[in-house]
Amino acid sequence: MREKLHISTQEYFDLPYCSNSGLKEAARFFKEGDMSPIESSGFAFGSVFDALMTDITELDSSELSNSERISIINMRSAIIGNPIYSALFTGKDTETQVVWVDKELDVMIDGMPMQIPAKCKYDLWNNRLDFGADLKSTVAKTERSFK
Repeated sequence: MREKLHISTQEYFDLPYCSNSGLKEAARFFKEGDMSPIESSGFAFGSVFDALMTDITELDSSELSNSERISIINMRSAIIGNPIYSALFTGKDTETQVVWVDKELDVMIDGMPMQIPAKCKYDLWNNRLDFGADLKSTVAKTERSFK
């Protein structure tokens, strides 16, 4: 059964549950035998973008160039100006950084049913619709490099 938590980003990372990223890492290991670390060049960029959109108190752009800072501000402006964003994620029924946990999430892995303790952090949440969004950003310059 899922449970909604109001906790900080650090508290989320400290939860001993599996996230979507953790599942992807496990799949990379078990299916491909790949234990190499994930490329992290875009983590600082994504973290600053996330903080600007959800929790300004976590904003630290010290690792970014001025052009990256400008890009993030332009990205935020584009999202804020989007009518779909406005309809879904502004107003009294919305929140930012909502965490859901399910200590016994039913999953199917390679045809085998199992339960895992899972966590999920939504950047944007609409309580009335019981619907959320996870913002994604990229430092990719072309569609090809994004794939």
